[in-house]
Amino acid sequence: MAQRSGGPDRCVNAAHALLVIATLSLVWRAWHTGSIYIAPILVPELFILSAGFVLAVCAWRSSLPRAGEFAASIIRQYWFLIILLAAPLLGLLGSSLAGLAWGMYSFRVAIDYAFLLFALLFFVIAAYIAFARPRTLKAVFAAIAISSVPFWLALHRSWQPLFLVQGNRLRGAGSDPNQLATWIAVGLIVSIGFFLWERGRVRWWWFAGGVVNAPLLLWTASRAGWFTAAVILLAGGVFFLAERFSRERVRLLGTAFLGIAASLVIGFFLFPIPSRVVIATRAASPFVSDEQLALITRWVAGGTEAVPTFEIPSDNRTRLLQEGTTMLLRSPLGFGPAYYLWNPVAVTGSEYRLGVHNAWLDIGLTAGWLGLGAWAFFMVVVGRGAVRLARRGEPQFLALAASFFALLLFGFFLGMFTVRWFWLIMGLVAAYSMLDGRGELAPAHEKQKES
Repeated sequence: MAQRSGGPDRCVNAAHALLVIATLSLVWRAWHTGSIYIAPILVPELFILSAGFVLAVCAWRSSLPRAGEFAASIIRQYWFLIILLAAPLLGLLGSSLAGLAWGMYSFRVAIDYAFLLFALLFFVIAAYIAFARPRTLKAVFAAIAISSVPFWLALHRSWQPLFLVQGNRLRGAGSDPNQLATWIAVGLIVSIGFFLWERGRVRWWWFAGGVVNAPLLLWTASRAGWFTAAVILLAGGVFFLAERFSRERVRLLGTAFLGIAASLVIGFFLFPIPSRVVIATRAASPFVSDEQLALITRWVAGGTEAVPTFEIPSDNRTRLLQEGTTMLLRSPLGFGPAYYLWNPVAVTGSEYRLGVHNAWLDIGLTAGWLGLGAWAFFMVVVGRGAVRLARRGEPQFLALAASFFALLLFGFFLGMFTVRWFWLIMGLVAAYSMLDGRGELAPAHEKQKES
């Protein structure tokens, strides 16, 4: 029976618009007005919750298309996510049994647990919108690719207190340089992926997105971001040539990498001197001696007597991984959300309590062996879906798979358990995997012969 007055379409279209706006604002954690610094303003969360509210109202009015099919599919395929909700509570029991006083941090526990609830909600909302409106994907990727452009305002001195950490590393609007790097890396990877596989003049808009995002990723001075983007882009380039080797494809790939290289060089010399120094230092420090590093620093600073200085934290990730692994092996139940406050992996000289810079260990220490097992199974299910979609050879699905595996790789260097855009990407993979399994994705068009 035909639906009256286009209600279901209006519901999904409204939710889709809110999702795209939320995606545009996902990396904004604060706002700057003149001399006033306000943090945090939860703009993306408000749009995401608004999308959820629209869908909930439409469901209550029985005008939400395919809601029953979607709910049945998501429960059947992702039932184990309930374990991820329950396991952190068992972790708090583990802290209690270990005699750890977590009660004084109950408010922070509630906040951290709310982050997990919100991540799961975002996963479901994004998955449903894409399931009901399959054309969602390109709009979301376009929003990701252009969302970081405003951070170029950090070249202006008045914006630097908001956008830069200690005047050197790009952190975005009240975010963290490493977390921001995960977002910009996705924008860069998506842009280059569409440039290589898309057809027509539109590919050059994606190329522009790539050359705009690449220097911003450099500016974060995130070595995990640099490494992950390089690995995924190189792997994508190899796949691009292996899929169909031709002179045209070699030219496109060369254009992409030369464009990125040129934008990195130009961007580097546009950055403030303190930013150039921290970028060069973080890039060179693993490979050169302290004396050589001092020479590089002075050269990058232009040979001035007053070389910009900043604290270079010791690379303690190896120790954190060792300590975190030991803690996990000894604690099957884990310690619960915000465990690093009452049972930190390490404490710096300034009494700054540290978790472990690894998503897998972080999840294990939060949710125990049970939660870690559920997360591993989750990654396998989503990863298999991403691979199946990539095999279709369509630009949007190749970009989706590359985004997922990039964020998964980031998880070996950073805590990614509740990073919102990771759950957004996983929700999109889940939606299109369900559509693909039902045979509802249009067959991939045969690609025209490249001249």
